Amino acid sequence: MLIEFYDPVAKKNIGIHTAPFLYGAWKELSKKIVDKNSDRVYTVVGMERSGKSTWTFQQAKIIDHNFSMESICFTPQQFLERIKIAPPGSVVVFDEAFRGFSSKSSQSKINKALVQAMMEVGRRNLVIFIVLPSFNYLEHYIAVHRSRGLFQIYEKTSKKYRAWKFFNRKTQPKIYHMGKKNYGIFPKIKTRHTGKFFAHKATLSNGKKVGLPYETFDYDAYEEKKVSAFGEEPQKEERGEDWRAKSIEDRALWNKLVLPITSQKQIAEQLGMNYKNYLQWKSNALKELKKLNNIPLNEEEQALEDGGGKESDGKESEIDGKSQENGVFLPKSQIYQH
Repeated sequence: MLIEFYDPVAKKNIGIHTAPFLYGAWKELSKKIVDKNSDRVYTVVGMERSGKSTWTFQQAKIIDHNFSMESICFTPQQFLERIKIAPPGSVVVFDEAFRGFSSKSSQSKINKALVQAMMEVGRRNLVIFIVLPSFNYLEHYIAVHRSRGLFQIYEKTSKKYRAWKFFNRKTQPKIYHMGKKNYGIFPKIKTRHTGKFFAHKATLSNGKKVGLPYETFDYDAYEEKKVSAFGEEPQKEERGEDWRAKSIEDRALWNKLVLPITSQKQIAEQLGMNYKNYLQWKSNALKELKKLNNIPLNEEEQALEDGGGKESDGKESEIDGKSQENGVFLPKSQIYQH
């Protein structure tokens, strides 16, 4: 359906094509969240050049007729500043949010500041769209707990229009964890909430013209803001005296415990662990590190993970030139006599 309304920013009537389902959700959303002292966070994903930013700006304009380029953020600093001053009921878009909400930077100072802000921003009564290429790039808290809905944007075979799918809050954790296991590939999950949109100006069969949100602001200025943001170097995290003291302490501990050690047995002794338990602990720790960094397990590790490994009978067995001991696969050079 074509939604026509007066744009107070562009100072003219514009028309945006959207689905009845979406229009029903967006209609008076700004007023509802202010009345209920609530907020909304939505995630929008899609391949590069799929039209996810254009679609997001269209929905933002329907929700908040005063939406303009000032509410589009490309860096964590811009986003943090905007959510502090945006009027209640307005829309804020964090475009290319990989720079701040990436799961791979979950321990960075900027990421923690953004997550904390998302925990506290509810009282601001905003509608926030987080736009990025892959759902699995998103920080776990935002993807599983904070986002109220997930929109997947994709390009149809026909170049005339693009399409979208919507997944509700209950489905998001399933999509997130399935994607993690499948190298970030978006899983095929059915949904009845689908629709299409136009990524370019078009004329409908009834003769009415479909506009784009770029009529509200200068497209060249938008591109310039985007390029300028990508040209900025990431800010270095400030590290005070406590970090320096901690670094010196860690280095001293390393020199004391690790440097004199020449074997795995000595490491186990320093940790106060039984050697066999140490090997098992080390193997499990390495597998957890691989999972956190999305590094696939090798065949032997995966077999053990799935419970398909052979139970150890206390004897060494040869598998691809390696030895198995108590469920832990090690090169022969690392097998010690106990």
